[in-house]
Amino acid sequence: MNPDIKEFYNLNSLDEIIGNESAVRLMKSFAGDINKNIRRKPLLLSGPPGTGKTMSVYLLAKQFNWNLIELNASDNRNVDAINKLMISANTRTIFGKMNLIFFDEIDELIPKFDKGAMPELIKLLNNSKMPIIFTANDRWNKNISFLRNRTEPLEFKPLTEREILKVLVEVINRLKLRENIEIEDKKLDFISKISKGDARSSINDLFTLLNAPLDAIYEIGLRDKKINIFEALDKIFFSNTIIAPLMALSKLDIDNEMMFKWIEQNIPNRYINEQDRFNAFGMLSDATIFYSRAVRSQYFTYWRYMNVFMSSGIALSKRQYPSILKRYEFPKIIKNLSDSKTERNIKYVIAEKLKKRIHLNKKRIINEEMRLIADIIRAYKDKKEINEYLSNKFKLEEKEIEWLRNIE
Repeated sequence: MNPDIKEFYNLNSLDEIIGNESAVRLMKSFAGDINKNIRRKPLLLSGPPGTGKTMSVYLLAKQFNWNLIELNASDNRNVDAINKLMISANTRTIFGKMNLIFFDEIDELIPKFDKGAMPELIKLLNNSKMPIIFTANDRWNKNISFLRNRTEPLEFKPLTEREILKVLVEVINRLKLRENIEIEDKKLDFISKISKGDARSSINDLFTLLNAPLDAIYEIGLRDKKINIFEALDKIFFSNTIIAPLMALSKLDIDNEMMFKWIEQNIPNRYINEQDRFNAFGMLSDATIFYSRAVRSQYFTYWRYMNVFMSSGIALSKRQYPSILKRYEFPKIIKNLSDSKTERNIKYVIAEKLKKRIHLNKKRIINEEMRLIADIIRAYKDKKEINEYLSNKFKLEEKEIEWLRNIE
């Protein structure tokens, strides 16, 4: 979830959700039955992004005092991960709380599951004593056809313009508690019209267009939900206006740090003139300053200044028309992550094995303990004996021990 929304649209209960009242009511009924030990099929919440599916699950857990255990696209998606969920699906917490097993965007998750994880997931569905909820953008997606007879469907519909307007007014009222701000009603009306029922996008648009001239935003027209990174970069490097790059940035579904990397990597490819490059990097530097201030202070209003510098600022910093001959380059960080994937995988596998015996978290094992263990391994004269010890005690394979032996 975008931090702007967390900061200014952080709800406390399901009753505060705007729109989709019938779906919310059925979720409460589901939770009520579970608390009465009435067995219910898992819920499958479906609907477009920005309609409140994920937020509703979080609020349901909060309102009914359940412990939320979530699996999403950034987590491990192998057999072991599902097996760990199986334990939580059959026992309460040590404080007696119900565990809510939550699979967010299951239609996106399933294609990324490792081989063998799917049968375990079906076993989890059949045997869980705890509530399970899935969300999906499209419940008819063929990737999740196995869920149709195993779940209760609940549809979340796009919000109406009036409902979007209520959301925006709520955000503005909370924002006014932090700073002196005024916004024209016509601007709010316009944002609600171009939202296409997506509350999350409408809040992002609000912060992007907060200081934009009213006449300028009327010329934008209806927005597309998303554009790709190359279209956004074209708008930033080839535009000579303020609003086009700013709007391109608002439509882009990518985190800010990665966007900085894309722009940084491609300024030299697009801008021919050295002074233009200098000016563009200056604008990017200013954008990172406001980004850092927002993160440090948790005052995310700074992001609207960051957005202006990293889009319109870079667009207007040129005097000479950019080169169209060179292709966009992927940021080096993406290439480095790809090249180091095998090394990172073996590192985390070793940390997971060590964690079971030395009872430290994986981050500390990787950052502090691995080098110490590597030094001990290298110092031990009998290689065969130390290998057998590590294999027996920590279940390390020979290639993992060799990797430890060679780290610096």
